[in-house]
Amino acid sequence: WATVSAAKASICGILADSNKLRCWGGNDYNQVVVPADVADAAWSAVSVGYFHTCGILQGSGDTIAGMLRCWGSNFYGESMVPTTTSSLWASVSAALSDNFSCGISAGTSKLRCWGSNDLGATGVPADVASAPWATVSAGYNFACGILAGSGALRCWGTLQGMQAPQDIAVWAAVAAGMWHTCGIARDSSRMLCWGVPTAYSGNYGQFLVPADVSTA
Repeated sequence: WATVSAAKASICGILADSNKLRCWGGNDYNQVVVPADVADAAWSAVSVGYFHTCGILQGSGDTIAGMLRCWGSNFYGESMVPTTTSSLWASVSAALSDNFSCGISAGTSKLRCWGSNDLGATGVPADVASAPWATVSAGYNFACGILAGSGALRCWGTLQGMQAPQDIAVWAAVAAGMWHTCGIARDSSRMLCWGVPTAYSGNYGQFLVPADVSTA
């Protein structure tokens, strides 16, 4: 296998030898049923959300490299890929909720989020809306991304993802969960996790990096 993505009860992975996409598990809204017209295509990336899945085609036969496809639930337009931006994509993140997705354009590195914006999850901050982005991760009604130039981390939506440590200026990676977020500082390679415990999330130690590797 080359890569894997999982959320709730659904899992998708890309095979290393053929780059074909295989999905299995929870299938409430056909989120593990790869669309028939691209079922045998080669893929470069996949992201499994709560009830929907998005993937980027590698390009072979009748498919175009960088083409983005989403399927599964679409109650809020989360599986409707925007047509007002570049048709080619570099990365995608299906949210760990059932209502939005985010992706980065291959040509401009601009970030787009689509679907429901009830809690501000698709509202990329205006001051960086046209900036180039390196990566994005969509959580539960919030998203976080790292800017390509400065390495700065920005989060928007609900408060669960917006409590990032203020003493870290440059980030190398970020991963948003249901109610918490973890990131890796570029300069020190340290991992830090943060969030706001809620009645839904509980507190299972997800905000604390294990002590024996907390300074690794």
